[in-house]
Parts: sequence; structure tokens; C-alpha cells
Amino acid sequence: MKKIQWDSLYSVNDYATVLDAILVYTTVAVENGVSKDRLDAKTLLDRFVKESPVSCEFLDLIARRAATDIFEREARVALNAISERSNELNAAINGLNAVTEEANSSRRSIMLVSLNEGLSRIENSLQIIKKAEEALDQPDARLLEQFATLKTTIVALKKFEK
Repeated sequence: MKKIQWDSLYSVNDYATVLDAILVYTTVAVENGVSKDRLDAKTLLDRFVKESPVSCEFLDLIARRAATDIFEREARVALNAISERSNELNAAINGLNAVTEEANSSRRSIMLVSLNEGLSRIENSLQIIKKAEEALDQPDARLLEQFATLKTTIVALKKFEK
């Protein structure tokens, strides 16, 4: 928009013509979606209110409403964008939660496999020690009972993890 010569405006008609030009500029600024142009339009509307005489109060009201309309449009655009970012954040959080849950599940599976392997090794070692004890001339009955109890416990633990 061309520069307004505020000092050359005298009549209500002069101010009405300038306001009309500002409103045309404002309409184009809003339609083209460039924030800087909308800000410039709002600045021109505010300046119009400041520069116009008291006799143009009804024009000031129109200019103020147009400035408010620009502000409300900017606020709606910003709120929509913020809402969109919020949706993106929620989707990202849900994705992270799913990955975390999968990782925790995998970690538990790995721990159970490791536990199962450890229990199998203990079971094999106990079996070897039990056979050695049974091969003795006088095996310790209490020790053999403890081997049986441990074997039962290991079998129960293996079933529990599945």
C-alpha cells in the first residue's frame, strides 16, 4: 500500500477514502495469508484511529473492529497451529510409549531366557553332584532330599516363567 499522507486529510470523506483503501489492503493481507502483511494492516488501522479527528468516530469504530477481526483471525490460526502441534506431540508420546513397552517386553523375555538357561545349568550341576553322592558307599540321605527339593523348585520356576 502506498504511504498515507496523514497531514493532507481534512474532511470526513478524505478519512473515509483512506479507511476504504486500508480495508482493501487488509482484505488482501488476510486473503494472502502473510502474517507480516496482516500486521502492517493492523498497524495502519491503529494509526487511522490515532490520526482521525473526533468527527470520524464512526470510522474509528469500523477501523477498530477490523483490527480486532485481524487479531482474532491471527489468534485462531495460532490456536489451530498449537492444537496441531499438541496432536503431533500426543502421537509422538504414544509412539514412544509403544517403543518403551516393546523394549520392556523384550527385556523381560531376555531376562526369562537367561533365567531359564541359568536354572538349566544349576539343574545339570545338581544332577552331577547327586549322582556323585549316590555313588558313595554311604550317601547322605539328607543331602539327597535337599537335591530332590531343589530339583522340584527349579522345575516349578521353569514352569512359572512360561
